[in-house]
Amino acid sequence: RPRGGVRTGCGRAPPSGRAGVEWRAVTTKFVSSAVASADELSVELRTHKVGESVTLTIVRDGATRSVKATLANNPSTQ
Repeated sequence: RPRGGVRTGCGRAPPSGRAGVEWRAVTTKFVSSAVASADELSVELRTHKVGESVTLTIVRDGATRSVKATLANNPSTQ
């Protein structure tokens, strides 16, 4: 299993889901930084602003792909 930040919850239409990051996808790269854990992904997210466009590298079911996303507040945490 790849190491990285895992999308484990669906919440109320989280920004990750709207960007095409499916449940149980593992984020292995955020912009240009490798991500080895959910904690590292959180740190990387905090270095960017809401509304900023970013590229993620994700792995799900053994397939790796890049996803472009616009950062937003997560409604399930508000």
